[in-house]
Order: sequence, then structure tokens, then C-alpha cells
Amino acid sequence: MDIIVTVKQVPDPDIPPRHFQVDEAARKVIPPQGVAPVMNGYDANALEAALRLKDKHGGTVTVVTLGGDRARDTLKRGIAMGADAAIHINDPALLDADAFTTAQALAATVKKIGAFDLVLSGRQASDTDADQVQLGLPAVSPVQKVEEVADGSITVERIVEDGYQRVRSHLPGLPGMSSEANELRYPPLKGIMAAGRAQIPVWTAADLGVGAPERKVAGEQLAPTAQELASEGRRIADQLEQPLVAFLALQDATVDAASLGAYGVERVLVADQPAAEGPGGALVPVSPEWRVAAKIVVSGGRGLGAPDNRKAVDDLAAVLGAAVRASRAVTDAGWVPASHQVGLTGATVAPDLYIAIGISGAVQHVAGITGARTVVAINRDAEANIFKYARFGVVGDWKEILPAFTQRLSETPSER
Repeated sequence: MDIIVTVKQVPDPDIPPRHFQVDEAARKVIPPQGVAPVMNGYDANALEAALRLKDKHGGTVTVVTLGGDRARDTLKRGIAMGADAAIHINDPALLDADAFTTAQALAATVKKIGAFDLVLSGRQASDTDADQVQLGLPAVSPVQKVEEVADGSITVERIVEDGYQRVRSHLPGLPGMSSEANELRYPPLKGIMAAGRAQIPVWTAADLGVGAPERKVAGEQLAPTAQELASEGRRIADQLEQPLVAFLALQDATVDAASLGAYGVERVLVADQPAAEGPGGALVPVSPEWRVAAKIVVSGGRGLGAPDNRKAVDDLAAVLGAAVRASRAVTDAGWVPASHQVGLTGATVAPDLYIAIGISGAVQHVAGITGARTVVAINRDAEANIFKYARFGVVGDWKEILPAFTQRLSETPSER
């Protein structure tokens, strides 16, 4: 069985948040000097799963990453753990690429490798929460266990709100592994020595036949989320053979319109009045809510499971008189407006109390709450990264905890 594992180098999640700096102009986290980046935790679980399948079925494991020169350390760790080969995608044109272009480059790498039975990855990136794929393979995520690989299929346990689903898909496939899947092995001395001797090939954008969007535009750059939306819109427009049209609800959108053109947008509609009529009614200009001034913020994440479950968050916020916000995973899924997102590419909050419900604690989210005086986290995963930043943490099912908490507060307002 030949397996490809995609891995990413990320800032060390164990670094205290106060040591991070945020470049607000570039919308990037700047990790402290002298602290080496690490392999994304979920990707390490994917690599461990691949190595266990290799131990059982034979074959090869190849690790792939996209990044600058320092990313070679992540590939060497993969070889030290037991991978047979590694491929480094390193091209200046791709180093600042959005999630869409990164997924495109990884897909091109997998196709260039050619023969494979399985592609494994982590469920998401711990620094940005991104989880895009473009391989056209059966994808199942998040996966807590690989049960069986036999007869041209793979059977896995996929995590859902109330437990797990047992899912079988054809090979080749793409499971997205979660931290529940396994415990990582320590690299043996033999593996460490092999990693030191390893010759890792470097592939460029030209080798893969891909390129990043042109970013040399006049004026201010688009926010990363807008870049990703425009890139994804361009892909869909090409498939449908239709023009790509963007709408800007801004009074002065000259710079943004020019930037959108660099990402393949062919026509830009702008509402340059306080309100404009559109197909769905009034289109009202809005400004990004980069900073939220509320003293209490209640925020929900992917762990809520479904959009209807947001009501429990709203109920708690109503009792506390709090602002309601969300993680990027929730806004990307369309459960709440994008303006509700907290994090590096969303709002920055500095409340007296921040309550995180079902939020994993990715670095990009934590970057938006570093100003919070007290963080309370509720998550059923005891290993969730959010607990490293929380003053108080509750490990358990929010469905049991939140209603009881809300009810108690509503009955005893003096305890708020």
C-alpha cells in the first residue's frame, strides 16, 4: 500500500499567546523569535496512521509539504518517524498563497507522484483552521479511527456531534485524521540517522504546472478570506464557463475593486450609496468589525455540530447581556455572518470575559482573543488547544453543560 501524507509546518501551539504579535496590516501572526515551528498536530496524527497501515500492509509512505526552507525540518521529522520519502514544494510564488492555491499545489503534487492507494492529511491546519482539498477523491473528515483497509475500500470512524459514524469509501481516498486517532511514536535512532542523510527533492510551481494569483496590485491588499473567496469563485466560474462578478457594499471601493481584478474578477458591482436595491432587497454598506468592545463575548465553534445549535449560545448571551461571535469554521460554513468571526482574519476582541464553546483553539482564532482578561472554555476534547489559553475549562458535552449554566444564571442574576 502506497500512502501520501500532506503535512504543514505551523507555529508551536504551546507558545503562550502573549508572546505572539499580530501584523494587522498583513493580517498575519508573527511568532516569537528563537522558537522553532512544528508539524501541524493533526498532520502528525495522519502520519502516524499511515505508518501503522504500512506496518500492517507493507508499502511506502511519502510526506509532502509546501513551505520555505525551514519546512524541510518537518519533512525530516516525517522521515525520522518512518516515512520512506519526502517532497518539498518550495517556490516564492507559492509561499504566501491562499488556501485555494495551496490545495491546488498539493493536488498537483499528488498527481505528479502518480501511483498511490491513499492520501492522508490532518483534519485542519492548527494555525488557520483551513481544510481545503482539490483531489477529487472520496474525502471523510474528521476521522478518529481507521478500522480496516481491504478489498479496495477503507472503513473509518468519522466524528459526529453525538458520537461517530462508521463510513466505508472506495480507494484511493482521503481521510482527514483527528487527534483522537492515535498516540504518536517517538522517532527511533535509526530513523533520525536516516533523516539526517535524506536527500529531499524540491518541486517548484513550474514543475507542478500551477501558479499563485498575481498579487502586485496598487493600494491595499484584500483580506485573506476575500482572496480565498475570489480564487474559489474563479474556479467555479471557469467550470461553469461564466464570468466572475463580485459585489462590494462599500462607499469607496476603488482599491478593493482593483485588487479583485488581480484575482480573476471580471466585473465589480458597488453600492456607493447608504443603501442600494438588489435582487434580494436592500443592500446596506457595512464596515468590518475588526474590534468588538463588549465586556462579555460568547463564541461558538465547529463543536456545536449544526447551525440550529447556535440557539444555546444565543440564549446564554441573552442572559449575560453578551455579544455573540463565532470561530472561522462556523462563519465559513454559513451558520452566522462573516462579520461575527473572531480571529486573525476576523474580529479582535478584548472583553473581561470570553466564553468559547466547542472551539478547538487554533492559533488564528487565539490571535483574536489575546486581549481577553478571562477565557472560559467548554469542549468535550480534553486535549483541545483552547484549554491552554483558558483560565477556566470544562471538559464535557456542551449540550448538558450550557443549558444548566444558562438556567442557573437566569434564576440567580446576582451570581452573574
